[in-house]
Amino acid sequence: MGKLLDFASLRQGVTFVLVLSLGACADTPLVPAPPQPVVMRSPQPTISPVPLPVVPLSDTSTAAPAAPRTRIYPGDDGAAVPRPARISGGTRPEGDVVLDFVDVELKDVVRAVLGDILHVSFAVDPSVTGRVTLQVTRPIARDDVLPALEAALKVNGVAIVLADGLYSVVPLGDAQRRVEGLSDTSGPGYGVEIAPLRYIAAPEMQKLLEPFAPAGGILRVDAARNILFLVGTAQDRRAMRDTIATFDVDWLAGMSYALIRPKNIDAVSLATELKGIFADEGSPITGLVRFIPIARLNTLLVASPRRAYLDQVTTWVDRLDLPVIDPGRQIHYYRLQNAKAADIAATLGGLFKVAGNGPASAAGSVLPMPAPYDSTDAAMSGMAPSAPSIASLGTRDTAGGSQIVTDDANNALIIRADASEYQAIEAIIREMDVEPDQVLIQVTIAEVSLTGELRYGVEWFFSNDHVAGSLSRTAAVAPQFPGFNFSYLIDSTKVVISALEVVTDVNVVSSPKLLTLDNKPATLQVGDEVPVVTQTAVSVIDPDAPVVNAVEMRDTGILMTVTPGFRRAGLSYSILPRR
Repeated sequence: MGKLLDFASLRQGVTFVLVLSLGACADTPLVPAPPQPVVMRSPQPTISPVPLPVVPLSDTSTAAPAAPRTRIYPGDDGAAVPRPARISGGTRPEGDVVLDFVDVELKDVVRAVLGDILHVSFAVDPSVTGRVTLQVTRPIARDDVLPALEAALKVNGVAIVLADGLYSVVPLGDAQRRVEGLSDTSGPGYGVEIAPLRYIAAPEMQKLLEPFAPAGGILRVDAARNILFLVGTAQDRRAMRDTIATFDVDWLAGMSYALIRPKNIDAVSLATELKGIFADEGSPITGLVRFIPIARLNTLLVASPRRAYLDQVTTWVDRLDLPVIDPGRQIHYYRLQNAKAADIAATLGGLFKVAGNGPASAAGSVLPMPAPYDSTDAAMSGMAPSAPSIASLGTRDTAGGSQIVTDDANNALIIRADASEYQAIEAIIREMDVEPDQVLIQVTIAEVSLTGELRYGVEWFFSNDHVAGSLSRTAAVAPQFPGFNFSYLIDSTKVVISALEVVTDVNVVSSPKLLTLDNKPATLQVGDEVPVVTQTAVSVIDPDAPVVNAVEMRDTGILMTVTPGFRRAGLSYSILPRR
């Protein structure tokens, strides 16, 4: 007989199968792990002096200068400002065509303009009716006659469509389906044309163009190719093209950037304070100055379409980036949300390697913290930090060091530290106080008779090509005997048990489930507690004395400890089965 166990993770679709032989295989004794070596640490950490590098006098002139605190990359302020399109005024040259129609039948106006003046072929839809008034104050050129007629017909809901040299006068609602292909940008009449965009996204241009475009003027937005399909009369399409040219400018070329590395404050806090000055709600310059903190480099990136705003930002940075006037060590209360206070405190104590023990406290344990790092030491080594960090807490032990007390009742930390020390400690606590991952462990314990094809074990049976199948696009999955069916989205345990039932007897003993946390062991037990006689005593003096037995209750069955862990490569696990 054998025991079949399966583990399934709730987050990862991974199945683990273990076979414990009962009759055919001998148990392997468990070897305890060797004890870990004990490392003795000095009660007080020491700092080894680092010798300063010797630089010859002849090389001092070639030493690299210190990196500037602020770097500004100016842009072209004018490139980011939309320029209005030129609107044609009354300076157009005069022509020899005079249009003077007052309340004239629409078809008569079309015949007079298209036939008598322009001498082009035209056709009028029978459904087109109405009366037109078209007058000009002075003679116009022949190229301006057709646009003037289009404007007059549009008032009556009529459009002119040019196709194969024929000007068709149709209702405006039917004009789009009469258009054949794409129109030329300078072509007359109602048509459809493509407006490619260079510097702005098509959906964003659609939002800017819709208030100025005629109803239905934007036929389609192709975000993948970054183009717009425009539809309308020649005047409507020209107006939309002029609006597009106004906003389709190189915004990045007009942007100015500044990289600012603060000395006494971190970039995230500096960005928050500057946003309150330049990007406050209701401010007229909201959106003109953007602050992007780069925590990895402790650098602040400032972007603006105006170079002058960056000068004002750097002025305020000089006013805000000042050394903190330390009022001394204060007491801070930090309430944890997910982690345990005792675990966080123990980790912080091991991180800073502080020697000695603090005073006892009824609320919890006390961890003394080191004194702040002396800036003169960092300056001598040429590596002065530009922002508070773990290194700024130092490694030297002084009499008035910081302390951390755990409040186990409220799962909180009481921290006594100055401003720079608490800032670094709080940053570490935020990284550690995260919600742990949960893993659902499902175990199926089954008795398998190791006979016939399973005489060498279950693992050998599945690893020697005893499973075969085929793929088909038309055949449906149906139960077959003897054999079994594979299918997706099912528990793999069912597949294994179904396969084993074909060749031997399988008895499912138990199928428990247990929810545990990441890197936390979970113990599963399937069995009972049975009495076991451990000692027997009888009197050698009195022959009638009773026999006295010492009985202990011991766990029997299957005992298993599983420790899951999430890693970058996936789910890892540690399994310790016992019988």
